[in-house]
Amino acid sequence: MSQPRFVAWSQVKSWICDACGECCRWFKVPLTMHEYAMITQKYGHDVLALGVGRAYLRRRTDGRCIFQYCDSDGWLCGLQAEKPYACKMWPFIVCKKPLHGGQQAAGWDAPYGRIYVYADPRCPRITFGEPTDYLINTVLPEFVDIAVGKRKSQLYTTRFPLRVVTEPACIACDVEETRISTFPFSGFGASQPTLRDLVRFDACLARGVERSLP
Repeated sequence: MSQPRFVAWSQVKSWICDACGECCRWFKVPLTMHEYAMITQKYGHDVLALGVGRAYLRRRTDGRCIFQYCDSDGWLCGLQAEKPYACKMWPFIVCKKPLHGGQQAAGWDAPYGRIYVYADPRCPRITFGEPTDYLINTVLPEFVDIAVGKRKSQLYTTRFPLRVVTEPACIACDVEETRISTFPFSGFGASQPTLRDLVRFDACLARGVERSLP
């Protein structure tokens, strides 16, 4: 992906995550040291890729994040409650200074002082125009609260699954009885995956198997 020219929040009419999943396909997700420790402790080192002085979430052979999965509600995040900061914030960024210009247009007067909010126009779900009340009063305040550390959980700035279902046995796997939960990771009450589960899940998608859901 090319480097974006960020736009001030006041130029954005609306945004909502509809689980198109493009962000999890386009980018490598960098981790903080805390995120690195938390994820490796729970899932092991095999879910990460190491760069120069930086760790990232591993990507599958189809280019998507290893924790992304698809069901009838779209492409969803298997980490969700443990989602890295970079994932929680996209496509908005919150800065202490007007790093991307538009000082007046990007300014946001929060209870903790004036900050600057920008949007990444590469997100296909951003529409431009006069900001809606929902964007101003609901969506952006949650992004800002996450950025300043006031809250960690997401409610309006992510997409949750509408139901919990289990896939039929994966027809591409060698072991017929193998079953893969559509919620293979944490956050939805499902059992935690083993490395074998992840490898099988990865292999099924790599073979282009169409996922059949009830």
